[in-house]
Amino acid sequence: MPVDRYALLDWLVQWDEDNPGLSLDGTALLMQASGLAGDDGLPWWAVARACGGLRRLKWIDWHYNPLPAEDREPLPQFIDPDALQRTRDIVVTAEGLKALAARKVVLGTQINIVNPTVGQLALGNISNVDMLVVLDAAEASLDAVDAPAEVKEESRRAIHRMRDVAQSVATTAAGETIAAALRHALGLP
Repeated sequence: MPVDRYALLDWLVQWDEDNPGLSLDGTALLMQASGLAGDDGLPWWAVARACGGLRRLKWIDWHYNPLPAEDREPLPQFIDPDALQRTRDIVVTAEGLKALAARKVVLGTQINIVNPTVGQLALGNISNVDMLVVLDAAEASLDAVDAPAEVKEESRRAIHRMRDVAQSVATTAAGETIAAALRHALGLP
């Protein structure tokens, strides 16, 4: 299982907070952060790959102690457990801290609108949901669905029946209850 880069960044920041003034080396990182690899049979490899990715992004930095035959540090995509064990003073960079902070910022609900076919859009505190608009959008999207023509036609007929029922209860208490249930199902207020 790959190690999530943000989980590793978070782990590194927490390690630094828990160990002020101490330096983290690659061996300690491999041993202590290997739990981030879950049930991966090669957890040190998973941690090393994640560290290489963070190094490539310039989200972490370290001092590398090359072997006598090496003239430079391996490229980030080639960082393995052996190479990582030759690192010391592993730190999260300012860029890494920014990336982690940006990941943790909660901006609210993200809504992506792709190929819009709905005639109205409201964001914010929505107090009404029109089932007919949802059914219209579903019918308009049927052609984009990968299904045989006869199944699409049967679906179209079903949507027409649902629209007839929705129109018949639209002004009743049942209509309001359906709208409330729909808002709840869609996670709307």
